[in-house]
Parts: sequence; structure tokens; C-alpha cells
Amino acid sequence: MSSDTMAHAFFESLVPGICPKPWIILNTVCLLSSTFIFYDILYTEGPLERRYGTQLYISWNFGTTIVWVLQTALTYWYFNYDHSNTPDITNENEDDKATTSWINRIQLVAAVYFLMDSLHMLYRWRKTNKHVEAEEWDVGISTVAYLFELMVVLRAYYKRGDFEPVQTALLY
Repeated sequence: MSSDTMAHAFFESLVPGICPKPWIILNTVCLLSSTFIFYDILYTEGPLERRYGTQLYISWNFGTTIVWVLQTALTYWYFNYDHSNTPDITNENEDDKATTSWINRIQLVAAVYFLMDSLHMLYRWRKTNKHVEAEEWDVGISTVAYLFELMVVLRAYYKRGDFEPVQTALLY
């Protein structure tokens, strides 16, 4: 097996549509942390009143944005790679695949934009030590994005059909 084939197999095993279980966990953690930070921002007067202030928000924003970029980049790569020798796991017709391709592109562009924004925010904060503005919008958008990502990977998980129903798993 060539190194190119091994690298392809490795990256393919990370794709959310191929292996959704870890992404379900990651997206759930990101969604719950988004909800917690959103609640914290809404119910405190400002960054100085928060337990860890701006540092927590900026660290969270950067970390979750990296996860989002990785997830969308892997999905985009997989759906735009030549898979003539692999079985189709999506069960979608050509129109649905074209729509999925555009959704993946839009998501990747949005994720990269927010990563650049996150890096800019981190740089600005480290350089000037000023508090960040418009946190509510960033966290609100992230919460919606992770809810969407969670729904996408749950759909992929149930579409694959290689899961045990919850009742069976709890009985054994």
C-alpha cells in the first residue's frame, strides 16, 4: 500500500460522514459549551464580571473554530475527491449531491472566515489587552453552527445504520 493510499485512508477515516461518532461527541461538547458561554455573556454585565473574562471567551472561540474548520474541510475534501472506486454512502441523487457540495463550500468559507476573525481577535487582545465586543453575535452564530453540525452528523450516523438502539445498549 503506497503512502498516498495510506494517507487517503487515514483522512477518510476522519470524515464526519464516514465516522460520525467522534464528531457527535465533539459537536455536542461545542454546542453545550456555546450554550454555557452564551448564558454567561447574557447574564453578566461585562467581561470584567465574568469568572475568566475575555480570556475564556477568546480561547473557546479559537478552539471551537478550529474544530469547525477541520470538520468542514474534511467533509469538503471527501465529497470533492474522486471516489469512483468507493461505494456511495450518501444514497443521494445528483441534484442532492450538487446541493451538498454547495452547502459544504459555504460552510468551509464561513468556517475559514470565522477562524481568521478568531485569530484577529486573539492578536488584538494579546496586543492591546482590551476586551472583545460583539461576543453575543459570535457565540450565537457558533451555537447555531454547532447545532447544525450536530444534526448533520446525527443524520449521517443514522443513515449508516451501524448503530445499536439505545434500549439494547442499556440492557447489556
